[in-house]
Amino acid sequence: MDILIYTSSFPVHGRYGAICLMLIDASVPYKQRAITPAEWQQAKSEFTTPDRTPYGSLPTLRIDGKLYSQSLPIMRYLARRLGYFDGKDIENTFLVDAVADVAVDWLNKLIADGFLSKDPAAKETFFKQVQPRYARALDSYLAQDTRGPHLLGTEISYADLLIYTITQDSPGFLVDEYHNLHMLVQAIESRPSLTEYLAAFKKRKEQEHIAL
Repeated sequence: MDILIYTSSFPVHGRYGAICLMLIDASVPYKQRAITPAEWQQAKSEFTTPDRTPYGSLPTLRIDGKLYSQSLPIMRYLARRLGYFDGKDIENTFLVDAVADVAVDWLNKLIADGFLSKDPAAKETFFKQVQPRYARALDSYLAQDTRGPHLLGTEISYADLLIYTITQDSPGFLVDEYHNLHMLVQAIESRPSLTEYLAAFKKRKEQEHIAL
């Protein structure tokens, strides 16, 4: 596959991080074009088409010349195309999809209330009340398969990677307060296929720190 992923240039995993982790873990080479805010309007025309990607959002994948948009559908598409990351039967697939939906709800609130909101009260409510509710729910999902540390026990899924990226993007999130989330983070960060990428990403994030 010839893959180009269009992403934002901000030093956060955001909506594209889990996609990159999927490709790296599956040993699928790809190219990345990180688009700065100044480049956005011009670059947008490269991946906005009336019949395929009319919304013009990031991330967008170009695979063998064909465009794919919307982060969660991209993850599901890659999982099914690669035969990896969403389990071995329909019940596993349902669980992974359901948990990923919860994780995306968390991510959406993190972006809206944690990053973009100018209302201090909204930020406080999110970090003190809303975020812990999502974290507890996902921690409970991870506890269901006692083989651990992943949602499907010893088998990694795209939902695991998505959850991981959110825990890393949320400023001040204390993952060690949630046993199963903590175990998941440790497992992903010690995964040989991902250690180099994650170390480089963390270094970049420290260098380009975004103040909330």
